[in-house]
Amino acid sequence: MNKQINLPLILILILSCSDDGAIIISNTPTDLPNQNYKLNLQSNSGQKLNSVEISWNDSGNDISFINLSTENPVDQSGQITELTPGDFLDIEVSTTKDDIPYKDTIQVFTRPVYPVYNFRYEVEMVMRRNEIWD
Repeated sequence: MNKQINLPLILILILSCSDDGAIIISNTPTDLPNQNYKLNLQSNSGQKLNSVEISWNDSGNDISFINLSTENPVDQSGQITELTPGDFLDIEVSTTKDDIPYKDTIQVFTRPVYPVYNFRYEVEMVMRRNEIWD
C-alpha cells in the first residue's frame, strides 16, 4: 500500500520542480544614478592629533558635509579641526553631478597618543657567565 502512494507522490514532486514556467520578480529601481562616478572619499586619519582632512573626487558642484557623530559642524572645505587625540567621527558627504544626488559616509579619526620626546633611559651592563658584557 505504501509503495502505491509513494510512486505518484514522487512523480508529482519531480514534475513540479521544473523551471520552465519560473517567474522572476524584481523590484530594482530603473532610475538609479550612474555607477561609474564615485566620490572616492579619502582622509589623512590617524596622522595628526587634532585635525583631519577629507579629500574626494571633484564633481564640479558644491560638497556638503554633515557630522553624524556630534552636533559640531564640519568646514565645507573638508577640514575638521579642534579635535582631541583619539576622536572618531562619522561624516556624511553629499553632492550632485548631472542633476543626480550622490551620498557617502566616511569614518575619520585622530591619532590616539602623543609622541614621546626627551625620553631618558639608562642601560646597565652586566657580566654574564659567558664573560661577555651584555
